[in-house]
Amino acid sequence: MNHRQDTLLRHVAINFDFLDKNKKYIATIYQGDDKVRTKTGVSLSQRMVKPGSVIQLDLNASGGVALWLKEVGLKEEGLKEEK
Repeated sequence: MNHRQDTLLRHVAINFDFLDKNKKYIATIYQGDDKVRTKTGVSLSQRMVKPGSVIQLDLNASGGVALWLKEVGLKEEGLKEEK
């Protein structure tokens, strides 16, 4: 999701109802963040999601977000799960 040339902050709720009901997933979130001191200005976070999970995100003006979903393995079981 990208907000092109918008000048207003945006709130986005991403619902994961489309996921397989018998599995859990890791959502890796790449998000535009003015507070991050990197060349790209992109922050990185991970959250565990399942069907029915909703991730709430605040997007900066002209910012965006990208998500990568991966099925959970044993080593990822300790991540915080979104409700």
